[in-house]
Amino acid sequence: MTQPNDEIDSAAREFFSYLNKRFLAAKGFKREGRIQESNNEILMAVEIGEEALDDNPKYYDDVYLLNLIARLHVARAENAPDGDMRRKNSKRAIELLRKACEIEPQNNITSTFLARLLIRKRDFEEALELLEGVYAREKPPNAAVLDNLCDIYLKSGQAEAALQMAEEFIAVYPHSHIAWNHKAQALLGLNNRPDAEVARQESMRLYELRRQVRASEDHAERAIRRDTGSSRGEGRI
Repeated sequence: MTQPNDEIDSAAREFFSYLNKRFLAAKGFKREGRIQESNNEILMAVEIGEEALDDNPKYYDDVYLLNLIARLHVARAENAPDGDMRRKNSKRAIELLRKACEIEPQNNITSTFLARLLIRKRDFEEALELLEGVYAREKPPNAAVLDNLCDIYLKSGQAEAALQMAEEFIAVYPHSHIAWNHKAQALLGLNNRPDAEVARQESMRLYELRRQVRASEDHAERAIRRDTGSSRGEGRI
């Protein structure tokens, strides 16, 4: 997450901190299976964030807040009860991120986040422009950028470009099951089934390894919370 604008006063920073705590609390509740509580936190945070933008137009100049509220809208869209609500929240998230990109066009986090949402809408042209900008600025490239570039090439039928990007992805992040899966999909697009199967098997192996590690970490964290009486749902930063 980008940092708050230095020109924003301390009261506003306290508001950012409060809103972020609500977001973290929602994520904690969701991970613990407390879905309704998670949804309630997200809904409350979205409403509070939008009210802040209405009451304080200067907040529209702060990339940190725009990013945060956009993330809340995305979370709300994922939990929305119907298609209209999902589209409404996704649209609002894109509006906020486009505004953030106008303020800081070279902000890699914002550009990557916006590109991901545009890919979901199959707006590949704008997404590709954003990602290519990040790719040119950031060395070594972030895994999310390589992931999204592979995704665009695959979804737009550019299997050769997808394979080239997947190979770079693997060179930088050799233990990423996502990178190997992209390679498998690109090879399938090129009708190279034997090599695609090899890449798919490697992706599955790495995914299972990652799943086992995360399960072990979750078990250890639950034990710590049980022993200390703390709860992830409290939304600490």
